[in-house]
Amino acid sequence: MKPILPRGMIGVCRAQRQVEKAGKIPLFSGSKGGSVSTSNQDKMPKAIWDEAVAWCIRLDAEPLAPESKRELDRWLEADALHRKAFDRAQEVWGELDRLPQASRAKPQSLTQNDFVSKRPRRPIPAGGLLRFRRGAMAWTALAACVALIVMTVFAGDLSLRFRADHQTGVGQMRAITLADGSRVFLNTDSALAVDYAGDRRKVRLLTGEAEFQVAHDPDRPFVVHTEEGTATALGTAFVVRQDGGRTTVSVLENRVRVALHSDSMSFSKAVVLSPAQQVRMQTGQLTSAQPVSLEKVNAWRRGKLIFENRPLEEVIDEVNRYHRGWIRIVGTDLKTLTVNGVFRTDQPEGMVTALEESLGLRAVRITDYLVFLY
Repeated sequence: MKPILPRGMIGVCRAQRQVEKAGKIPLFSGSKGGSVSTSNQDKMPKAIWDEAVAWCIRLDAEPLAPESKRELDRWLEADALHRKAFDRAQEVWGELDRLPQASRAKPQSLTQNDFVSKRPRRPIPAGGLLRFRRGAMAWTALAACVALIVMTVFAGDLSLRFRADHQTGVGQMRAITLADGSRVFLNTDSALAVDYAGDRRKVRLLTGEAEFQVAHDPDRPFVVHTEEGTATALGTAFVVRQDGGRTTVSVLENRVRVALHSDSMSFSKAVVLSPAQQVRMQTGQLTSAQPVSLEKVNAWRRGKLIFENRPLEEVIDEVNRYHRGWIRIVGTDLKTLTVNGVFRTDQPEGMVTALEESLGLRAVRITDYLVFLY
């Protein structure tokens, strides 16, 4: 297991003194050019965006004085883009409030240098932006949130570890040879329990994804169990994925019989899949067989993820499986953006960078463990 906390979580008091001494804080923003993409249709001038972020920080620090409130109102009324930038900046800022609650966790410390952006950061003149005490509270709260998220990612499910015979961590893949010569390839963050007896070969995919290449033995059926149902090998190679109360079975070679647990003894209600077919089991329902691209189904075996006309939200969910941290999209309008591409599973940060550049997005990075895309 990796360390619980990321490197560099030291000296929040030192960071507070730096804020007080410098009289300024870094923006979590920047741009290679002079505009920021805020939707599919328009570009946001960077100067407007930076000022909108500055106003959000001021509002978060303390109530505005009457004159400052009038100044903000005048700025918002001066241009429709000001209001658009301000609303979007508030949405980004508000995402921090929706992180897992860390009030009961003992906060670890962060320096300002641990809060980084891919692009150059621009300081904001003090001008009453943050008072020392409120700034200290903000840094401490962020440190606690990051610490809690990282501990959640790395601690894992202890009960899962006790039940599993074979397991992979986030970003890991593993090849296993079972007692009968069958081969199992575990994908990222997966766990498998094996229960072989004289007349049966039973394995349980507790979580994650695995490709099974089954050794031929007609007297001992090879059955993969998940929360929703079973997949019985009638041939050699297939992929099973278990996540979020849903099981997906995809056949690579020969055939596989798939059934819900309630129908496991009823052959009439089972679905028999042929190569390049896939079914899903969820909430007691079994879908009909659907065609599937074999190139995409086990692309992870080759260290790749292939997306063709997939929404950004689905892509980020998949990338998060390989990322030791948390990537989140800010703004519902971005979740439906279409993504086409081939990405490497061992470079989740590279995937984020590629999405930034290809879709005109920006990223807020609070260490490598917490990334907001907007």
